[in-house]
Amino acid sequence: MRLYRRSAVDTIEREAIAETRRRFMEALERGLSHDEAVAYANGHETLPTAPAPASNTPASTSNPSTVEPREKQRAVDLTGWEELPYVPRSAGAPNLKALASQVSNDPIRNKVQAEEAIRAELALREKEDAEARAAVTIPDGWEALTVGERIALAATLTTDTVETEGDAERVIQIELARRSAGE
Repeated sequence: MRLYRRSAVDTIEREAIAETRRRFMEALERGLSHDEAVAYANGHETLPTAPAPASNTPASTSNPSTVEPREKQRAVDLTGWEELPYVPRSAGAPNLKALASQVSNDPIRNKVQAEEAIRAELALREKEDAEARAAVTIPDGWEALTVGERIALAATLTTDTVETEGDAERVIQIELARRSAGE
């Protein structure tokens, strides 16, 4: 009977297999899909980091626990989300999964869920904005208001910056057109 002796190569291969398994299990525990876990285990991906705190939170809220969850979700900047990778290519890099996790109350398990969560958030924001605009009364003869009053009125109708008389008139006219079209 012949005994098998482990060589240094066998030991290195076993350690590499054990490390691959460890990375795979770690990825699954963090909520990545099977395909993402395989990619991470094989060294093609990095694990996503915890979502970064929203950078657009209102300055008046010094204690994050006092901010309502909807306000936190609303404060997340979704600009350019379509170009983000699902998981970060390097530690701390922006990614779709972390962004979607900030605006969703449900766990994000894959790219499709992340995209659906962001689209749902954008639709909800549009609905909330439309409701807020509809609640603002635009007086008849708004053209006779002072420039400051028109700018203040326009600022309540949009999330964009209204700085000039031209900006104010454009915003008010767009809102009046939207209302007359029945939107």
